[in-house]
Amino acid sequence: MRVRDIMIKDVPTLGPEMSFGEAVRHLLDSDLPGLPVTDNKGRVLGIVTEADALTFLEFMDLPGPDEYPELHTEAEKLDFIHQKIRARGGKLVLHVMNQTPIVCTPDMKVYELAELMIEKGVRMLPVVEDGKLVGLVNRRAVIQLLLKPGEIDDYDMR
Repeated sequence: MRVRDIMIKDVPTLGPEMSFGEAVRHLLDSDLPGLPVTDNKGRVLGIVTEADALTFLEFMDLPGPDEYPELHTEAEKLDFIHQKIRARGGKLVLHVMNQTPIVCTPDMKVYELAELMIEKGVRMLPVVEDGKLVGLVNRRAVIQLLLKPGEIDDYDMR
């Protein structure tokens, strides 16, 4: 079994000049853990992941649980966070994307893909052929193929 057999073929992509806020909207709408960033010729330039969005928030000096006692309700705290995010706006995808994404090819064997994902600690990979994006593969697809629910109990996990 090869990557081409389990990859997602119609993958939404982000552009490098897209605002980071728009990229996060696309990411949330996609229900994927990350989206590739491509140029107008379909070449992968980078990737933006949920982890990138959290890292962006980490550097915003957001209030901790005991800070800003004047913020009494959850709604007030969320409003404060949203104000800080708007004030730091203007970030583009090219400023926050991982510019050296790990990629795979459609002809890679799925067990090799699983090893690569474990070794590199990634949740998904862009699939590239002839220098262009042709799909995306995630851990869920690998797990669904390699670990059949009825068979898991048969493995000796000790």
